[in-house]
Amino acid sequence: MTIEVSNVTPTGAVDGSNTLFTLPSTFVSGSLKVYIGLRVDPSEYTELPESNQFSLNSAPLLGESVLVDYEFDDSSSDVTTATGS
Repeated sequence: MTIEVSNVTPTGAVDGSNTLFTLPSTFVSGSLKVYIGLRVDPSEYTELPESNQFSLNSAPLLGESVLVDYEFDDSSSDVTTATGS
């Protein structure tokens, strides 16, 4: 079964040059939704689920907020890790 988590802040510097961000758990490929203010078009990032990461085509500017929604398979992940609880 998959569980959806929302409004997760990935790790990675938001400094105008970094484009690689890491999530706290492995996500289901195709489930990632990235927001920098508004939702980012999926053609503007690359999912790297095997390493819990995604790469943006353009770096967010200093001070912008990066949030993600995604699904993960709870049979192989710890729910408390993914939700930060």
